[in-house]
Amino acid sequence: MRARGSCSHHAFARALERSRRGGFQGRCCVHPDQIAPVNEAYMPGAEEVASAQRIVAAFGEAEKRGAAAIQVDGQMIDYPIAHRAQKLLDAVAKFKRQ
Repeated sequence: MRARGSCSHHAFARALERSRRGGFQGRCCVHPDQIAPVNEAYMPGAEEVASAQRIVAAFGEAEKRGAAAIQVDGQMIDYPIAHRAQKLLDAVAKFKRQ
């Protein structure tokens, strides 16, 4: 027989994974024990942060040249994508300051 807490923990982790894949950016917590797993699940990975840094840097340089759309790592980047990348970097920086 499995311990109820263990089953509950795994189900919560799977739910977090599904919601992140579905585009959600966070989750409400009803118990303090949920905070760490939620933060871990929604924290961008190192590659995601590195990609956002490349996008923001390249788009900043492109803007100086008057370009409004560029390509970074084979992906078309325009204002909405650049703004989303900057928001990701801002959120990571804010979380690390806490």
